[in-house]
Amino acid sequence: KTIMKKILIIAALKSEIGGLLQDRSCQLVSQWKKQSLFSLAGNRKMIYLGLTGVGKWNVRQFFNYFFKTRIKVDMIISTGYAGAIRMDLKVGQIILAEGIMDEIQKKYYRILVPPGYHNEFTILKGVCTPAVVFDKGKKILEKRYPGFSFVDMESGQVTDICRKNKIPLLIMRVISDGRNFKFPAMEFIRDSVKGINISSLIRGMINDPLTVGRIFLLRINLWKAKRSLSRALENIISGI
Repeated sequence: KTIMKKILIIAALKSEIGGLLQDRSCQLVSQWKKQSLFSLAGNRKMIYLGLTGVGKWNVRQFFNYFFKTRIKVDMIISTGYAGAIRMDLKVGQIILAEGIMDEIQKKYYRILVPPGYHNEFTILKGVCTPAVVFDKGKKILEKRYPGFSFVDMESGQVTDICRKNKIPLLIMRVISDGRNFKFPAMEFIRDSVKGINISSLIRGMINDPLTVGRIFLLRINLWKAKRSLSRALENIISGI
């Protein structure tokens, strides 16, 4: 009898797993407030896709809802964008986390990365923060946590939940902004993820002439990161 593996892939944003959501066999399982759960039948595996929303609170809410469905999974893959703390990390580079420092809980989590992935991906440690970290903040993190290479906002909470529920976890991140990348204002970061808002763009140009260039670069970065992440996810799924 063939045993079907059940895998849950989660991301904060739709663009981080967008390619999988566009599959014809993808079906909505549950819709909550900011969270959604989809299913995708594969070859000898059942894949669930979860949209958690951004940040610690939304991740916790997603899992509260998910566990109520009583769906049992063999593995969770947490995927998404991350900022580079290290200078040599490039936009679009795929990283698997071997450890996460949660700045909120002040706790370090060690994560076991299966040996088969070590030759295919870069294995590094990351920092989970409660808010978006800009270029100056990345420099502070580099000094505070020597040997840590990337930063995101969800990995700490995901790791904590998986650890408590004894669910195997793989954290995959793609670099979306380099160490010295200059972000536009926060409202334009949201626009770059969801789509350009013309009126806010005009206001930004008046306040800061460099806004347009920064938005343009951010959208290029996100496009590169999304494409790279989609390919890596397909490779991971096909090998499970």
